[in-house]
Amino acid sequence: MKIVVLTGSPRKGGNTQIMAEAFAKGARRAQHEVVLLDVAAMNIHGCLGCQYCFAHHGECVQKDDMAKVFDALSDADMVVFASPIYWFDITAQMKTTIDRLYAGGSTGFSFHKTALLLNAGADHVFDAAIAQYKAMTSYLKWEDIGIITIPNMEKKGSMAVCPQLAQVEALGGESMHYNGPVIRPQTDADSVFIEVTVGCTHNSCTFCNFYDGYPFRVSPLDQVEADLQEAAAMYPHAKKVWASGGNPYALSTEKLAVLAKLFKKYLPEGRISTYARVDDLLRRSVEDMKYLKELGFEDIVVGIESGDDEVLAHTKKGYTAADILEGCQKLEQAGVDYRVIYLGGLAGHGKAHESAKKSAALLNQLHPYLMILTTLALLPGTELYEEWKAGTFEEVTERERLDEFRTLLAHMNNEIVVFSATSTNSMPFVVHMPFEKTDIVQKLDAAIADMTEEKEARIVQSRHRMTSV
Repeated sequence: MKIVVLTGSPRKGGNTQIMAEAFAKGARRAQHEVVLLDVAAMNIHGCLGCQYCFAHHGECVQKDDMAKVFDALSDADMVVFASPIYWFDITAQMKTTIDRLYAGGSTGFSFHKTALLLNAGADHVFDAAIAQYKAMTSYLKWEDIGIITIPNMEKKGSMAVCPQLAQVEALGGESMHYNGPVIRPQTDADSVFIEVTVGCTHNSCTFCNFYDGYPFRVSPLDQVEADLQEAAAMYPHAKKVWASGGNPYALSTEKLAVLAKLFKKYLPEGRISTYARVDDLLRRSVEDMKYLKELGFEDIVVGIESGDDEVLAHTKKGYTAADILEGCQKLEQAGVDYRVIYLGGLAGHGKAHESAKKSAALLNQLHPYLMILTTLALLPGTELYEEWKAGTFEEVTERERLDEFRTLLAHMNNEIVVFSATSTNSMPFVVHMPFEKTDIVQKLDAAIADMTEEKEARIVQSRHRMTSV
């Protein structure tokens, strides 16, 4: 794994540098490649907010040392941000570098793991820096490997004799196994992710490129246990734990039971979440669902995408609205909490409004506790992208996307939290339905009325540059 460590202290040979070098020592011992970049010593100017990068495939209009940072990040697997606290936050030099990452965000990053190393001359001064980091990792769906804060480093070199330096070195030497993409909901940034499968059993949806090149396989049990041991050393009281993979709920009840017992052995306080396809639910009995819930599989996330059979067939989901109803009702009979993902825009131009009504009719018969509301980005390499390029699929307009959400929510009556703060949505919100239905419908109406051609062009331009979500 290639790890890039960015250090933001203007003090040469100071405590931040000692922290960064300790992390690098541990990482190199674990056979990782490490690149240390002292961004505080580089000629990096502040972001101009000019949007040049969005019109030129991530290229920044400014020609300075940030190009060296982007070059190092181009094939990185992990990035570490190391900074002292200056006036209750990271240094201006580190903040400037992070701001300039905006250009990279226009096309996406190769890395998906990050860590934060902070030190300060006092205690209780880390909150702002941590809040900013968590907001960034949540929005960009980066996986946080760890945050280490070391207070009371009042003198230059104090870090060299600090007992916590061993923790920094240990973090660098962590060997968590991630052999495929980690697909983390934005709502789960504070969860521990343990890979139990790689890839998706279906991997045929026409809009998805998550698992290209990653055929479905089960992670070795000794690998899972090693990762759990490592996670337990860092987060022994973790409350939210993921059995990570495309759809691990496809595994047999016996294999899931073994995994659940292993998870509880090392993270006994953790509530286990995982992904399931609808056909995974259809194959499993209610009794087995109850059994797995008792062992710890208490939270299942199902990407239903739509309740419209025409949409489900066209996107090759492999199931129908009736299947969704049957599978999710089995979860309810078993008393298992579950979430659903709705993917707007799949119906195509001119069809989204009526499609939303069909989905609402289905959802009104179900009781998930949360719905993640997102919208389609046409991703290169997918069948739907090729249909769009060939002119056989017409993309919805931005007004249609907002109207689809408005129609869906206006026709839903069941109690559910709806979360739309995803990377593809132009209007993020969190609402508790049906209590806030009137308010969100009015806000969506206002957003539709306020959607100008200029706004739409800017949103579409940004979404079309996405290569993944």
